[in-house]
Amino acid sequence: MKKHATLPTLSDEYSEAALGDPRRVARAGKIADAAERSPSESLPRQAGDEGQVEATYRFLNNEHVKPE
Repeated sequence: MKKHATLPTLSDEYSEAALGDPRRVARAGKIADAAERSPSESLPRQAGDEGQVEATYRFLNNEHVKPE
């Protein structure tokens, strides 16, 4: 029986991101997964709760995080 290869998730794509800290890499993966699950929702709705919203905005405003 043939095994089907699984497609990478968005968090897989970010797992090698050069963000200078593994916590930032993990946060990038969480944000990407949330966007993948609910692409038409706003960031606050994707994040789910107030703490996750704050973490998302802190990540996006971090000087080590660039859109490259």
